[in-house]
Amino acid sequence: MKPDVCKPDFEFCREGEGRYQVFLVSPRMRLGLVLGKPGSWLAEDPAGNAITRYNTRKDAAKALLKSVLSRENLRPYRVSLKEEPGDKFTMHFDCWAEDADHAAEQALDAYPTAEIGHEMVMNLSTPPSTLYHGTSAEFSTFRVPPSGVHVGSFDQAVHAATMKLARMAPGKFASLEPDASGWPGTILMVSLKVKQIKDVDDAKTASAWARAIKTARAQGFDCLRYINAFEGREPAPSYVVFDQGSIEITGCANR
Repeated sequence: MKPDVCKPDFEFCREGEGRYQVFLVSPRMRLGLVLGKPGSWLAEDPAGNAITRYNTRKDAAKALLKSVLSRENLRPYRVSLKEEPGDKFTMHFDCWAEDADHAAEQALDAYPTAEIGHEMVMNLSTPPSTLYHGTSAEFSTFRVPPSGVHVGSFDQAVHAATMKLARMAPGKFASLEPDASGWPGTILMVSLKVKQIKDVDDAKTASAWARAIKTARAQGFDCLRYINAFEGREPAPSYVVFDQGSIEITGCANR
């Protein structure tokens, strides 16, 4: 599934005077560069090909997106890398590429000193087979609130559970059973059974998520996906489901 070009959101990362890396926000993908100044922006695709000049950076970004989508041999790739050799944490770089070598080349263009781990083709139409939900108590089924159940990466789940524990009253916290490492949080492993995913921005509040879910239901979607920049060490996709039959707990990652 390729991104919808009707209302795309872009992120511009400044690299120097009149030079910006351009990313599609959701799903996050590097599109290329825009170069120049207000009133005269040159769009340059990841292969270094100049498209043409535009009055605004956003118009140049739209041209880059359309260029990407017009190339049928491109597929979405995720490159795992360490920003500097020897770094402890792995980050991800998403892009459209012809093959794994092309994806790695784009990652190195964005992070010249990076150490490349591996490349994988992303399936944007279905969620990963295993996702995680961080909580302060183990349970077997979800109660689905109006704002939906949010799940994502293991890193996001640990962060979410830790924040829930931090808000807990001392007496209740003391009653929790710790895992083998001494941590009292619970990381549930889940799988989603969804058919239609809608990419959205982070609604941020429970009431805003409830409104987003109401709209998505009316449009025939059964899952929302957004870039979660609040939980976890790196921004990454999170998923929101709003029907109990759409999510199944398959195990516990830390117990």
